[in-house]
Amino acid sequence: MKEVTKKGVEKWCEGQSKHRLGNDWVPMMVQTDYPGGIKAWIENLADGLIQPIVMETDNLLEGLCVIPPPIFRDSDHMRSWFIQIRNQEKQIKDRIESSDVTLNISFPQYTHSCTYPGKCQFWDICWGSAKNDPIGSGLYQLRIPNHPKEAE
Repeated sequence: MKEVTKKGVEKWCEGQSKHRLGNDWVPMMVQTDYPGGIKAWIENLADGLIQPIVMETDNLLEGLCVIPPPIFRDSDHMRSWFIQIRNQEKQIKDRIESSDVTLNISFPQYTHSCTYPGKCQFWDICWGSAKNDPIGSGLYQLRIPNHPKEAE
């Protein structure tokens, strides 16, 4: 976790000890028009030509790109997931088709999110011109399934 301070950047390292990056560090944007492109920019960064290496390690890029291990799912896992999702979707469908009381208990409205931190992209469908006819308003369109199983 990094925290920007007036005196520089503090960072947490292994063992949760605080270290400061030197004042020689300067934030900079990667520019796509860098001579040789982004590949050359990264190579020059690794070689210390862009920003001098002032860390405990000589390899500036070490540990920055962490590749998570792959998660292999077997058929039992996938079957369980499918049963769970199908059941959850059925519960939602049943609640939507039931009374307004059940609908309001199951899906409370959080209207504080309608306008904060900005106007919700669906504001018109709840409060504005598309409230009574979302498709007819021209602001929304039906989603076309793009997966064969979904289309079935």
